[in-house]
Amino acid sequence: MYIKDTIVALATPYGVSGVSILRISGKKVKEICKKILKKIPKSRYANYLDFFNILDKKIIDKGIAIIYKKPNSFTGEDILELHCHGSPVLIDILLKNILSIRDVRIANNGEFSQRAFFNNKIDLLQAEGIDDLINSNSEKMLLSSLNSIKGKYSSYIKKLSNNIIKIITNIEIILNSEEEYNVFINKLFLKKIDNIIKNFKNAIKNIERNIVFKEGIKIVISGIPNSGKSSLFNSILSSDRSIVTEFSGTTRDVLTENFSFDGINLSISDTAGIKKSNDKIEKIGILKAWREIKKSNCVLLVTDCNDIKKLKKNIYNKNIIKYLESNNIYYIVIFNKCDINNVSPNIKIYKKIAYINLSAKKNIGINLLLKFIKEKLLFKNFSENIFLCRNRHLDLIKKSLYKLKRSKKTFIKFNNLEILSEDLIKSKKFLDCIVGKFYTDDLLKSIFSNFCFGK
Repeated sequence: MYIKDTIVALATPYGVSGVSILRISGKKVKEICKKILKKIPKSRYANYLDFFNILDKKIIDKGIAIIYKKPNSFTGEDILELHCHGSPVLIDILLKNILSIRDVRIANNGEFSQRAFFNNKIDLLQAEGIDDLINSNSEKMLLSSLNSIKGKYSSYIKKLSNNIIKIITNIEIILNSEEEYNVFINKLFLKKIDNIIKNFKNAIKNIERNIVFKEGIKIVISGIPNSGKSSLFNSILSSDRSIVTEFSGTTRDVLTENFSFDGINLSISDTAGIKKSNDKIEKIGILKAWREIKKSNCVLLVTDCNDIKKLKKNIYNKNIIKYLESNNIYYIVIFNKCDINNVSPNIKIYKKIAYINLSAKKNIGINLLLKFIKEKLLFKNFSENIFLCRNRHLDLIKKSLYKLKRSKKTFIKFNNLEILSEDLIKSKKFLDCIVGKFYTDDLLKSIFSNFCFGK
């Protein structure tokens, strides 16, 4: 990417429309104004002007021109927006005229936002917030992405970083003073580091939840054959998506559907019943079921009994539970067929595990289940401080926490403030990478290449 170039792109979809917008950013904006508009319009005003063809000097359209002068623009450069009639022929003529000017080219994907980043108008979290806003598929996702664009997420990360900076600053003061530090000061530093570690752990929990909020909850329905898994799948989706019969092993492949519940995206998979089988195709289905379980945020373990002891007497249910608990996968036990067992739909918590009585076939208690999943895996009430987080953020903050813990151990062992300061600086650097103070070309490419040309 060459910053010296002036870039142009269509900011609205190409095609016939009432209005189309061409966006231009860079050093040649004023020259383009003089050639296309025959004047430099008043800054930050909607100017109704003639648009001229550079070659024959004829008027080709009348529309709105808005200029934003640097540095008070989105990119930090001069920006011109031409609001013209939405004719593809007109757009092509305007683009041809603008591109005929030297050092003007078509913008790359997300290059306007990337220039805003390079000119310190936004950080990486705000850039990702723009991408999330454009791709929002619910009102809550839209509001969450706005929090990132406003800088609330950046402030959240910077607050963690500033706590580390305070310790580093205090260390420098002590090292530059003539007085020798004592045991009391050492204990004070250790206490401060412990508080930061606690804050980091809370931040990681929030980020993990917010990643689920952004990417959606992956739910896998599991259990032994004929327990009602496919009926539950159909009932949740309110459609006969999965075949239901009285025969064992009807479901042999993974069926996955996406849907939205109360503004939250969910992905739900119906899987083959877990059992011992000599059937080659059925064995493949069971293997796929285990793979889906491994990738899930939540497993619905379906059984047609309504007793915890009976549930665990079944060797296959026992094995599923053992796998879920050993791999720290959240699960809910579904006591299906409550209509047959004459039990009202309800939720019981026993040893931190939720047991829900419902009837998949009669569609009884399904909303109870969905609301519980939302509250348990996301938020009881939507918060205005939710951010749309990414795995990139989680990975970096975990690395920062790891370095923080190592710095504490090293300090306890060697009692050396210089080493502690260096370790804390390394921990802080991972947080700086989240907001984009340090970055690689590959990282920027992965973020901005997802943007459209005009953003």
